[in-house]
Amino acid sequence: MTEKIRIGLIGCGDHAFRVLSPSLTNVDNVEFVACSDVNEVAAYNMSQNFGFKQPYLDYNDMLSKEELDGVMVVTPHHMLKEAAIASIQAGNNVFVEKPMATSLPDGIEIREAARKAGVDVMVGFCTRYAEGRRTMKTLIERGIVGDIVHVNAAKGGAPLQSWRADPEKGGGQLFWLGSHITDQILWMLGSEAERVYGEILWHPETGADQNSAYTIRFKDGVIANVLCSQNIGGGVDFIEIFGSAGRIRAEWPSNFVYAYSEILPEYNQPVVIQPKNVKPLEMYEAELDLWIHSLSKKTQPPMTVDDGINMLQIIDAVFESGKTGLPVTLNAS
Repeated sequence: MTEKIRIGLIGCGDHAFRVLSPSLTNVDNVEFVACSDVNEVAAYNMSQNFGFKQPYLDYNDMLSKEELDGVMVVTPHHMLKEAAIASIQAGNNVFVEKPMATSLPDGIEIREAARKAGVDVMVGFCTRYAEGRRTMKTLIERGIVGDIVHVNAAKGGAPLQSWRADPEKGGGQLFWLGSHITDQILWMLGSEAERVYGEILWHPETGADQNSAYTIRFKDGVIANVLCSQNIGGGVDFIEIFGSAGRIRAEWPSNFVYAYSEILPEYNQPVVIQPKNVKPLEMYEAELDLWIHSLSKKTQPPMTVDDGINMLQIIDAVFESGKTGLPVTLNAS
């Protein structure tokens, strides 16, 4: 019988309650050991609804008292780094929700703490496991578009509320959704970014980024144009990749993929690929299953702390460029 992986949770808010904890219940060989939140009601409700045996108000108490194999950190953005490092220093492998931290230096601090402690950190870029994005990635690896030359992408929705609208707490759409779409582009291309230029319209009341447009130039010559906004009715989430021999577009949450290729015969005419699986939590279950598998097998997780750092380097550069009006050349991190 496989030994169960003992999990602790830091942060019992909406995302952990509605999405991650229900998803984790569908992953094999998991023991829900303890959860923590400064809100006593939230911690108690999490414990009662998902079987975490012991709720805590202070995650440091949980980390010092419980024997854990992994810790999920699902706090507001400005608290992610501190909770992740505390978990790492307690000797735990960590799953930390995007954006992992609110600056590149803070992300690097997490990486150095993990290296020192000899543990792994997985960053929660769940949309890598959306069916449409996995289909797109597979087709790109098959060469559907030939040599990639250009990317268009957008992600956004309605105005943000509560701490998500407060830049002092890591609020704003660049950290909330821009972190996802930026990681998606880096993952799809597998190339190193060299320069970023951004334009940001700041919210007149909160001071957070409201509407942003930025370009990422890659060392192989690819240019990506990205829109990130909190003023789009109904929401938007797409990536479109153009190449020397075709084009492909993936949308979320519909997971529809639109493809045309001069190389792959089955796509010589424009094709719409419809999703086979419409299970809403499927991408979250997939990412958590892989994290638990990495803990069980003591292997590196599929999304690493370096993936988080690569994303943070670009988001930091967008902020810098948006404030100075100048392009930012990226340095190795």
